[in-house]
Formats: sequence, structure tokens, C-alpha cells
Amino acid sequence: MAFQNETNKGRVTSMVDTLHLILKSAQANRAENHEIVAMLRPLTDELAGPGLAADMSAAAPAPTTAALTAGERAALHLADRASLRDLIAALMGRLDAHAAQACRTAPKAAP
Repeated sequence: MAFQNETNKGRVTSMVDTLHLILKSAQANRAENHEIVAMLRPLTDELAGPGLAADMSAAAPAPTTAALTAGERAALHLADRASLRDLIAALMGRLDAHAAQACRTAPKAAP
């Protein structure tokens, strides 16, 4: 049976729906970014795969804005004001980028 099938598509949809609920809860509870990162760390570690997960640092509170570059401060400013829909879109974009990178770097299987 092929990997890309309706069962697996349904599973992914279910995971995305669950992520939406978690992010909605974070917004309702006014969670800070570092709290959301800490909560989602096990998920992002699994999605990153064993090669990247080992390189990820543990979730930590966000650094003070004085220690950030101008670009990082701008990104933080935008993220703090972003809607839940925009945050989800950004997260999904990052996950797609990681998946695409993993496909490019994975060894090709012999036919």
C-alpha cells in the first residue's frame, strides 16, 4: 500500500486540527512564546527527525530584546501581534521547509 493514502491524510488532518486546538488554548490563556515552544517541543523534535532533534536546544525563555538583532526584534514584534491563523501558517511553512530539506538530503533508494 502506498504511503500517501486517505488514512495517512486523515491522520495528518487530525494532527493539524489538534495543533489548532493547542494554539487556540495558548491564545486564550495568553501564553508567552517560550511557553508555547516548550509545550510543542516534543512535537517539533519528532517532526525534525533524529538528525535535527539532537541539534535543537532546549526551550528557554525568550532573550531580552536588547540581546536581539534588529531583524530578530522586528520578527518578535510581528509574532507578538500575529493572528492565530498567521502563526499556524508560519509553523506549517517551517515544517514544510524542514520536510523538503530532509527529502533533498536523504539518500536515494535503489530501484
